[in-house]
Amino acid sequence: MPERLTEARVKALAFEGKPAVVPDAKVTGLLVAVNKGSKSYKVQRDLWQGQRGRRVLVKTVRHTLGTTDEMTLDEARTRAGALIEQIKRGIDPNAPLPDPAADAGGWTVRRLYDEYIADMRVRDCSERTVASMEDRLSRYLPDWADLPIAEVRRSTAREAHRRITRDHGAPSANKMSMSV
Repeated sequence: MPERLTEARVKALAFEGKPAVVPDAKVTGLLVAVNKGSKSYKVQRDLWQGQRGRRVLVKTVRHTLGTTDEMTLDEARTRAGALIEQIKRGIDPNAPLPDPAADAGGWTVRRLYDEYIADMRVRDCSERTVASMEDRLSRYLPDWADLPIAEVRRSTAREAHRRITRDHGAPSANKMSMSV
């Protein structure tokens, strides 16, 4: 049952053996979650998407605003209102933001190699392995470097594999097929 929350009431809430959720009567969708180690403000609303008259329930969204130590009840209500408006517009606040660099539509084979090599360095692969990967593109597929990834076809890749097998051996061709 929703309660008219106040700062004093929020401070008085205590863990009583199991987690509890106390909804706010003033802002529908604002909750105070009481757990063993902390109390936090959360927003819970249904996310609907689609045209008016044909809207479809996508899911129920629960988003944590912060702990009761980090923000006041008024701040939580303000942030909850803004978040609820976003959810009403059909936007999931928990969805990851689109990364423009992750759009592989404009990537070339060289960019793919560069990103993979950067990932190898993050994973602390040996420098010899990284150098070997850097060498593969220039040695076996120099004419592919500026080719957009979207234009790489299975038939073209198979033909390149056959060519590399014929000219450099099956192990080299197989290493290329693992890296592309």
